[in-house]
Amino acid sequence: MTGKYGVFGLAIRIPDFLRRTEIPVPRGITIGATRYPTKEAVRNVCRDIVQRYGIGGDVTDPDDDAFCRGSSNVTPNTTSSAGPA
Repeated sequence: MTGKYGVFGLAIRIPDFLRRTEIPVPRGITIGATRYPTKEAVRNVCRDIVQRYGIGGDVTDPDDDAFCRGSSNVTPNTTSSAGPA
């Protein structure tokens, strides 16, 4: 059993340069140039766009268009989930 004192019961001192350093990972979702803090924030933007244009409507606002195009780049396997064009 290994632990604080290692395999042979001897204290282990790990040099500082070998210690694992934590790299801060930014939270949230980036779509295009905009960073959203949560998935719920992204859902709200999607809901607003659908309310403005409806399903299958032409998106005319450049910001909405950039969001739609950017969100398709964030989603993995977009071709398999979107179906045939």
